[in-house]
Amino acid sequence: GTAEGKNDLSHSPSKTKKTNKQEKKAKAAAGPASASGASAGPHPLAHLHTDVSEAVLGPEAKLCLTTIQRYPQNDWSFSHHDQHLEKFSALTHAAGAFGAGVSRTRTTNRLTGSRAKANAYQLFFGGGSQFIDMETHSHHMTGDTSGEMTCRGALEGTSEMVYRGSIHIDRAAPNTISHQSGSALLLSPDAAANIIPSLQVDNDQVEAGHGASVGALDEAEMNYLRSRGLDEQTARLLILRGYFDELVGKIPGESSRRYLSGLIGMRLPKAEEEGKKKEGAKTKKTARTRRSASRHPKARALAVPGLEARPTAHAGVIHIADD
Repeated sequence: GTAEGKNDLSHSPSKTKKTNKQEKKAKAAAGPASASGASAGPHPLAHLHTDVSEAVLGPEAKLCLTTIQRYPQNDWSFSHHDQHLEKFSALTHAAGAFGAGVSRTRTTNRLTGSRAKANAYQLFFGGGSQFIDMETHSHHMTGDTSGEMTCRGALEGTSEMVYRGSIHIDRAAPNTISHQSGSALLLSPDAAANIIPSLQVDNDQVEAGHGASVGALDEAEMNYLRSRGLDEQTARLLILRGYFDELVGKIPGESSRRYLSGLIGMRLPKAEEEGKKKEGAKTKKTARTRRSASRHPKARALAVPGLEARPTAHAGVIHIADD
């Protein structure tokens, strides 16, 4: 209304009350976004973070780099890491996604020199309604190169994640050895994960492969530990710790391993509490779930067909470079 109309209403309490009620009804009909004065989309206090890094390893250079993202849950995070490796160089890059409501982490390794070796390890731990998108790509452009790509993590609440891993071996890259694997452990029946591996191999004289695994805690492992006298909570914690430690132990840098182990340890108690709450509500179908994509209603492990090988609470992104 006009300024004049507002002034008139201010002198009439009955009209003001009636108008306020009408405004409230209109806001309620328009939905939560209009009622709060906010438009659809991220939280008004959310921040967008972009992190880009590039590493060029000369002949015989060695680098161990760990990048850990732990932004607040309202934030959005996009990270891209590009590495170029020349002859006889060696790289181990570990990336961790633990924060942000929506995050995407992409790692690309280009091996241009013979005897170059690139290992890419990715870890994640999602909770609440987080969405985690992780991707690794390894391009072998010359012969006698090697590499390993592994993504592993756990999801609780209604969180979701997607992992895409791809290996490209050129025709001019014989004697290449390259493997990739993705694994997601679902700690809640409402969590979901997609593991999408792919291979593009243009040379028969290579060794390449991929693997995918999505599912809940293995009941056989749980029963074995329970039969040895451990209570259920201790057994779950032991399996979760071993699940992560297997990959963390591959990272050469001691400071990186120590930091990641501590960060994962901070999340494990929450996973234990949620697991305990869900235990009482388990159905017969859920109780029979194994660590297999085909046996879990929300688990999906996808492989691209036809591409098999023919032969600080707000610390944000933390970079750790180990000798």
